Amino acid sequence: MVSRLWNHAPIFFSVDHRIERLFDELIYEPWGHPHDTMLPQPSFEFYESSTTYVVTIDLPGLLAENVKVSVEANNLIIRGQREMAEVSRTRSSVCVQRMHGSFSRQFPLTSPVDVDRISMEFENGLLRVTVPKQSSIRGS
Repeated sequence: MVSRLWNHAPIFFSVDHRIERLFDELIYEPWGHPHDTMLPQPSFEFYESSTTYVVTIDLPGLLAENVKVSVEANNLIIRGQREMAEVSRTRSSVCVQRMHGSFSRQFPLTSPVDVDRISMEFENGLLRVTVPKQSSIRGS
């Protein structure tokens, strides 16, 4: 029984995507805000240890200089933007399905952090941000 439930999980994700697209069409497009100005929210992994917060976020196709990381009001905020690629129009028809636009992800930091010691690694489309907690909080 459990295996049958998991086998149908892609159907639920597909329905969720269709509902999201429907709301985009109903809310944004009639008002002149096409849905493609925002990238889909990137997938991430966020966890907390006794000494740090760590976020690993999927950012395929983005350049490091187009990603900004900040701490604002006890939140880690990761913003990025993918520019529209130049398309050669040497043929009579062009179909472009590559997404462009911006995204923003926010992660709550429930303990005080040492902003000066935040470290970032960006490799192969994965951004890993490590945010150390303040040493007084860690008990060191």
